[in-house]
Amino acid sequence: MTTAIVSEPTRTLEGEHRFLLPGVGWEGYEALLKMIGDGHTRVTYDRGDAELMSPSQDHDEYATLIELIIRAVAGGFGMRCRGLRSTTWRKKVVDGGLEADNCFYLASLAQVGGKKDIDLNIDPPPDLAIEIEISRSALNRLRVYAGLGVPEVWRFDGERLVVHVLQSDGAYKTVPASPSVPAVRPDEVVRWIHECADGDQIEWDRRLREWVRDKLLPRHENR
Repeated sequence: MTTAIVSEPTRTLEGEHRFLLPGVGWEGYEALLKMIGDGHTRVTYDRGDAELMSPSQDHDEYATLIELIIRAVAGGFGMRCRGLRSTTWRKKVVDGGLEADNCFYLASLAQVGGKKDIDLNIDPPPDLAIEIEISRSALNRLRVYAGLGVPEVWRFDGERLVVHVLQSDGAYKTVPASPSVPAVRPDEVVRWIHECADGDQIEWDRRLREWVRDKLLPRHENR
């Protein structure tokens, strides 16, 4: 398995708060979504069981930084990109649903365009989903993503970024680089995340975009 590892010691990260609700069923899951609404709590549902998750500050900051990295690379490479943050994706036929920490339409953006009510029963899922998991979910979220047909999932635990790509057999395979976001390697994503340790995202974003323009794009063109 190819991962990006940061060897330098870091402070203890604040994990997510999780609460498992076994045996709620699809109707219970939909009732939970209605009760929670657009609040900060996320709901994962898999084959009858539901998990509530409240993101920590570390969780949300990592999700934001990865989004900025993806947007910088997409902009530098002239890619089309639409991010939908923690939209709820669900399909009754696979008895599963969840909210990603971030998700993006890239190659398949033309199929959904600016559509406001994307329906996975007729529309394609996002090309890429981002999972921040400082604490591990009690449910198999990759299985839910596979059921929804999401082609690629990035998982980041604060130190390692792992890229999973959906295979024809319905299982995910770990790969060394993202097919959706060209040229940038998992270790480079991790390095840029940790380079924002002082919290100044404006200056960090400026340096990131310079790196994409001056280093990443030429490297990709000269392959």
